[in-house]
Amino acid sequence: MLRITREARNGRTRLRLEGRVVGPWVGELAGSCARAPGEGAGLELELAGVSFLDRDGVRLVRRLASRGVTILGCSQFVRAQLEGGQP
Repeated sequence: MLRITREARNGRTRLRLEGRVVGPWVGELAGSCARAPGEGAGLELELAGVSFLDRDGVRLVRRLASRGVTILGCSQFVRAQLEGGQP
């Protein structure tokens, strides 16, 4: 399960995630990011509440980061997943 909470902050959109970014929730996150105003540099993903990302979740978050999305609050485990050699 994944909970996505949208917050507007200083002209930026923050999506606060809680749960696991796996299976169908990866597509849900992609859709939420696409619908968020300020996609790219105006979008922030807060991952403090994320416990795990599957391979597709890692790919999505990496792709979003490469487009200028700011990634915030990762646990050490999630950070290691995102920085790992292969998703």
